This record gives sequence, structure tokens and C-alpha cells, in this order.
Amino acid sequence: MKYVLEEDMIPTRLFRTQLSRVSDGFVDGQLKQHYTDICYLYQHPTEDWPPIAYLIEHKSHHPPVGHLKEQLLRYTTNIWRQRIQNKLALVLLVPIILYHGNPPLRQDEITTLFPRLPTFFLKFIPKLEYIELDLTLLSEAQVNQVTPEALKIFFKALKYGRNPKIGSYLWEDFINFAKGINNDESAILVLHLTTQYLIQISEPFKIKLQEMRNVAANSQPEKAFKDFLYSLFDKEIETALQKGQQEGLEKGVEKGIEKGIEKGIEKMLTSYVARNPNLSLETIAETFDLDLDTVKKIFDAKHRG
Repeated sequence: MKYVLEEDMIPTRLFRTQLSRVSDGFVDGQLKQHYTDICYLYQHPTEDWPPIAYLIEHKSHHPPVGHLKEQLLRYTTNIWRQRIQNKLALVLLVPIILYHGNPPLRQDEITTLFPRLPTFFLKFIPKLEYIELDLTLLSEAQVNQVTPEALKIFFKALKYGRNPKIGSYLWEDFINFAKGINNDESAILVLHLTTQYLIQISEPFKIKLQEMRNVAANSQPEKAFKDFLYSLFDKEIETALQKGQQEGLEKGVEKGIEKGIEKGIEKMLTSYVARNPNLSLETIAETFDLDLDTVKKIFDAKHRG
């Protein structure tokens, strides 16, 4: 949020401490089919401002014409309805769209939504402005300047995740980030989830990880990341190593990593579906940028279990 918001939109040094997570009570059933949102409510601690809701919406595919504005309009009316029913002050919604699809995101023009509309009618069209962060438009130099390091790694994973040359864009930064994490829990979470995400969508990245099993014990900094990766899935790897005595050590380690990743993805999807029970498998696959067959395989195995 600090990366995309202008200074006067972050009006206090205590901005982060004044944020509270908004429940999805104002998200209707249809919005649940499309939104993977994080929404925070901000109340200025001293000024008599109305509450402001910052909605962060991630999109990996270009939405059809009018689709995004329609969603934002429904989101606004839902939260207003809830506030009115509870006799609370109306909330100003500030949408932040994080996009990394292809082609670059295009804001809908009035002439596209309503072709040949006479000028007189323009005042009746809701503006529905939003802040746009299109990672496809950021140059490599711009991404490299992003701070903190965890945010840069996150942006690079989204921007280059499907690029066959992902190694030249991300690998060195990724390894150095892992090496310097220490006991920073938030950074560990970023690295853990980013690793899971990239293994699912990037074969070159997955191959890079598999190649690391041949890294010498005294090799740095890849050794540090190798140790960290194993610590994430230690139980699965330990089991696989035992089995690997018959199958071969390297093959056992590789299977252990893959099994750990699979269990992590399954746990994440199960938790998400529990909170959003009406979602279809197709929507889940799009939400997490996963192959539909992968999602079906996970849920079929869980159902059989």
C-alpha cells in the first residue's frame, strides 16, 4: 500500500497501526466468485475523517470490458448498504488493482462502455476510479529499485513467473533474499508462499530447485537457501529420504520436496474453500493461478481420503 499510495493518502506515521482487516460481510455471492481481495479499513486517529476502505485486488488475466468497474460498483454499494443498515458513517472505497497479466491492463473508456453517447448524459456515468499497479509496465530497472526486498521478490515472482528466462531475472535476488532472512517470520512467509507459487507455474524455476540437490556442502549462498527449503518441508523430506535408501538419495529428496509443496498447496486451498464454500474449481484455479487439472487432482485425492 505504501508503494502505490501518494503521501497525502498515508496521512500519519501510525498508518499501519490504524488499519483493521474488513470482514467479507458485504461481499455478495457473485463477488465471491471473482474477488481475491484484501480489504483494510482506516480511521484517522486525530482528524475528523470518514472511514476509508483500501481494497487490494489481484488480477492475473485481463478482465472483459466493463467487468472490473461493475465489480467495484457492486462492492461499493454493498459496503454502503451494510453501513446504512447499521447506522454507521459511509465508507470511501479506494481500490488498488495489482495486475500482471497480458496484455497490459486498460482502463475502460467511456466511449468504449457507451459508444456514441451524447455529451449531456456523461454526468450520469459513475467514475469508479481506482489505483492501478500494472507490473507488466514496470521495467526491470524499476522493479530492482523496489523496497523492501520482500516486496521486490514478490513483484518479480508475479512479473516473471511465466517467463522462460525467469532465472536471469529472479534467481540471484531470490537466493540472496533467502540467505538474509534469519528469523524474520514475515519474510519467511513471503519466501515460503512465493516458492510454492513459482513451483506450480514455472518449470524452469522448478528445475533450478532440483539442480540444487547437487550443490556442494560448502557452496554459498545457494547452500543457505537449500537448507532453508529443506527446513520448510522437513517431515516430508525425512520420510522420503528413508524411502530413498532404496530408490536413491537424490530421487528421495526430490520427491520429498514435491510432496511437501503439494501438501502446502492442499492446505492453502482447503482453508480458502472453507471460507468461500460456493466457489467452483475453475474459479479456485484462476484465483491461485493454478492449472485446473492440478486443483481437481488435489480435491479428488482429499475426497477419496
